[in-house]
Amino acid sequence: MKTYLLLPKRFELKKPILVHLTKVQKRLAQPIEIWRSKIES
Repeated sequence: MKTYLLLPKRFELKKPILVHLTKVQKRLAQPIEIWRSKIES
């Protein structure tokens, strides 16, 4: 998710949305990791 750093300045206003999306991704990532470990074991 570092690609947004390359976007032009007019996307500055969208940063809060991107931050929110990264928080959602992190929240979803944990259950996915647990689910993966259950499948692998």
